[in-house]
Amino acid sequence: MKTSAFLPTNSSTSRSYRGVMLDWGKIAGAQDAGGNSAIIGWDWSWRAVLGARGADARDWLHGMLTANVRALAPGATAPALVLNPRGHILGTVRVVALTPDAFLLLTDESQRLSLYAHLRRFIIREKVEFRDYGATDVEAIGIIGGEAGAGLQAAGLPTPALGGVESVRAEAAWGLHYRWGQGEVWELVCTDGGLREWRQKLEAGGMRWQAGAEQERRRIDWGVPLYGQDIRERDLPQETRQMEALDFHKGCYIGQEIVERIRARGQVHRGLFRLRFPRPVMAGAGLTKNGEAAGEITSAAALETGEGAALGYVRQAQPGDRVQAGELEGVLLE
Repeated sequence: MKTSAFLPTNSSTSRSYRGVMLDWGKIAGAQDAGGNSAIIGWDWSWRAVLGARGADARDWLHGMLTANVRALAPGATAPALVLNPRGHILGTVRVVALTPDAFLLLTDESQRLSLYAHLRRFIIREKVEFRDYGATDVEAIGIIGGEAGAGLQAAGLPTPALGGVESVRAEAAWGLHYRWGQGEVWELVCTDGGLREWRQKLEAGGMRWQAGAEQERRRIDWGVPLYGQDIRERDLPQETRQMEALDFHKGCYIGQEIVERIRARGQVHRGLFRLRFPRPVMAGAGLTKNGEAAGEITSAAALETGEGAALGYVRQAQPGDRVQAGELEGVLLE
């Protein structure tokens, strides 16, 4: 299994996460960052990259993804879903437009092989070179914090605008900036082994590392679903409430008929919500509403305040509604 490309892992505190082994304890050799640190670095060795380029790459991806790829200008990025003809979700990606006919698909290592095999099946006569960058060639860091942008700029690293991407080193490394649930994240991705140099510059500028457990807590608190856990193949796009990944005006793509039918009927019987409880809860716990079964918790984390953050599916609900997880009452957040 893939391990971190630049941070050592401890066998006693490491665990499999998104298809890689990450340290779930303190990061060896680096100061663990608190929630108030100005620049926080996350080991994103789980990042996987697929690439598509060629005269037909834009139109081909437009028909494969829920995002409006035809409208995506070079230097822009957008979230997207990969669906089957029945509208069920096969994977989650972030599509990146490098040039008018060159694109990246950023995903998890745990999804890489299945998405590559699935998408490649639909290249028939199209002039598309579709590439899997592999398990070992990709290195990535996620960066958050109030001074993240200034820290990147001071280190001479890419600082694209929100929703943008900047290519460097002959398109072998990229800097991205995008919304990540309720927050924002900067991401540095390299396929040429150059991330170690970037990491050293950021550490010299004051960046401190957070271990995997802290990243997971932030993911859940900010409402970022994880494929295979919060989003499953049986789920439909509107049920996941990832509306930023859908474009209802782009025209035909695989699964579009089901997505459009759900929108036309206006009927979504359940949705994935952020939840907050006075104390931590467990993933897998059932939820009730007005004394009746209403859903389940898919991800859960304990916050520093002592409260519990969670993601979960709830039927016939909206933000502000209250649910029960055992004896604990929680509230649904936007």
